[in-house]
Amino acid sequence: MPESMTYWIPAFASMTSHVMFVTLIIDVLLPESILEIVAMVTQVLNLNPASLAASVTPTRTPSSRTIKLEKYDANWSTSFKSEVAIIRVILSSNLIAAYHIGSTAILGIRAKPVIDILLEVRSVGEVDKHNTEFEKCGYEPKGEFGIKGRRFFQKGGNERTHHIHVFESGNPEIERHRLFVEFMNAHPLEASKYETLKLDLANKFMHEPDRYSEGKSGFIQIIDKKALQWEHS
Repeated sequence: MPESMTYWIPAFASMTSHVMFVTLIIDVLLPESILEIVAMVTQVLNLNPASLAASVTPTRTPSSRTIKLEKYDANWSTSFKSEVAIIRVILSSNLIAAYHIGSTAILGIRAKPVIDILLEVRSVGEVDKHNTEFEKCGYEPKGEFGIKGRRFFQKGGNERTHHIHVFESGNPEIERHRLFVEFMNAHPLEASKYETLKLDLANKFMHEPDRYSEGKSGFIQIIDKKALQWEHS
């Protein structure tokens, strides 16, 4: 190799139950040296390209939850109202409004039979004081659960029946979720497209809820933009 600057190249690989960390000191400048470097690293790590790719490709463990879409049921709305009546007793004056969100709130389309409830409250911090009361009603408090400023509760374990999403008044997530449902119910064709997408994803990722949700995200973002335009038109 020609003389040049000295580069330190750390190479990390997982081999069976051992982890190797190799530091190679090489002189490299010309493009043709790259092939020599690759060969050296591969030889030291005793890896072939296929095994190397496998070592860095993430795998997903199948979930114990199964994606099952059911035909629209008018009782979903009734279930929402019944649950909100219980929640009002728990949160009292802190509760400003409750919205039925998610697919079970969209008229006529198939959905997972999980009632999503969005609560608008005066103080999200005050909600934490009622965790024990929610637990007595079958809910599991999950804190923010990945969304800053939210309080999330789920009911039913792996066979979930209800989700509660709590946001403080003024949080933009309240309007986003509310508009999504209102727009869909006012535009049956868009709702039908959403149903078709959900059915396709449910068939592909029946035991992978995360990938099912990821597959919907692009469509949801498009509808969110349309809903905002529709609201202000």
